[in-house]
Amino acid sequence: MLRLGIANPFPGAEAYFEEETDSTMISARNLISEVPASGTLVCTSYQRQGRGRTEGRKWLGEKGQSLLFTVLFRTEELPFQVQLFPLFAGWCLSLSVQEQFGIVSQVKWPNDVLADGAKLSGILCECSDGYVSCGIGLNLLQETFPDGLRRKSCSVRSLTGISPDRNKVLEDLLSVFRRELDSSVWSSDAWTEQFCTRLYRLGADVTVDEGLADAGTPLRGTICGVDCSGGLLIKDMTGQIVPVYAGEIKF
Repeated sequence: MLRLGIANPFPGAEAYFEEETDSTMISARNLISEVPASGTLVCTSYQRQGRGRTEGRKWLGEKGQSLLFTVLFRTEELPFQVQLFPLFAGWCLSLSVQEQFGIVSQVKWPNDVLADGAKLSGILCECSDGYVSCGIGLNLLQETFPDGLRRKSCSVRSLTGISPDRNKVLEDLLSVFRRELDSSVWSSDAWTEQFCTRLYRLGADVTVDEGLADAGTPLRGTICGVDCSGGLLIKDMTGQIVPVYAGEIKF
């Protein structure tokens, strides 16, 4: 791996680049034995086996079209429960693309960022050996997307006409990560109210597949918010508020 020449706001953190890799998640996890500083990351132009939240789902894309990276954080240094990290990452990414490009987006619980109802970014978080590995794929330069995708997708270019520099986007996103980690909001329960300002389909009637994606039990109701543990709050057909801790909102 080559060192990536970017400004990293996390002290002692390294940034690495691989032109191609099976998965930045795998590459980043291989660094954990070296006890890296929080904010250490691996970025790539193309990953051959990029995957989604569940087995069989893949991140598809042509070489150089997306920002693809995994960043490591020591769980002991987080100001919140580690299971909140996918929501935290989605929040930061939503803030970052608005600050950089004026794109208004929402966080689709638990791990996507959407703009105009189309997928702009996907997030995958895993924990091991005292670290959370946060993998992010952000569509940057795509103007069209393949037919047959499970979900409608978009990119920074398709939304704005701008062709952004990948390293600059990464630098700005890391700065937002650092700023929000230092914020007192995320060290208290106040984050839930803040987060809901960007929660996809808040107040709308939805169907949520509880459990594993593509194999869950359908729950129909209205999205009311999130709880302090990151669960999605659904008012079901009987009027009861039900927290969902694993599942997926159906498009």
